[in-house]
Amino acid sequence: MARCPTQIHSFLSETPLSSKSKTGISLHSHTMHSKEYLGRLPTYIAKFPIGSYILEREIGRLHLYEGRIFDFNKFYWTPPLSPREAFALESNQIEKLGLAPLVSLLDHDNIEAGLHLRVLAGAARAPISVGWTVPYEETEFHIGVHNLPASRANRWMRELAEYTAKPNLHRLQELLAGLNDERNLLIVLNHPYWDAKSIGPQEHRHLLLSFLRQSLPLLRN
Repeated sequence: MARCPTQIHSFLSETPLSSKSKTGISLHSHTMHSKEYLGRLPTYIAKFPIGSYILEREIGRLHLYEGRIFDFNKFYWTPPLSPREAFALESNQIEKLGLAPLVSLLDHDNIEAGLHLRVLAGAARAPISVGWTVPYEETEFHIGVHNLPASRANRWMRELAEYTAKPNLHRLQELLAGLNDERNLLIVLNHPYWDAKSIGPQEHRHLLLSFLRQSLPLLRN
């Protein structure tokens, strides 16, 4: 995979930004409604010899002495913050820079955070957003869908979840075109080079380019 430059910008609390900008935007914060499954954990641990040895030993003992098969795909952890707490945390960090906050909470395949905030004072205008898991051939991509219309948010979530459970290229194109037709909606391809299925960087990049070639024409007004 070709190397890409990474730029890191550090802003201190005394950094004067209000003279250049009015609003700070947070687009990728998770709450307790995100399930972070551990299915990829063995792949990461395998890169560290000691960790890999301990993991294989303990899983082997479970199987040998108790007849249990440990399936990491069934286990998950959730971030600790409620929607209210995550919204306040992100908002406060932006306000310290002298900017008005715009916070869009992005849980994995779940819109409960945005729906919850809509009934709270001070956050009633918070966007309803979702980090949509999009299986695509042998890999998957994560698409941030921000500011779903409140009247259709639950319907959209059902349709997106149906695709995630049963992928179909034609249906994917229909969904992307439908999302593109919604007014005031922002679509973001999150961490595109993350090889979530560990198929290898070159193969993932090949599928990423294929996905973009098929999808971008559907997202142009």
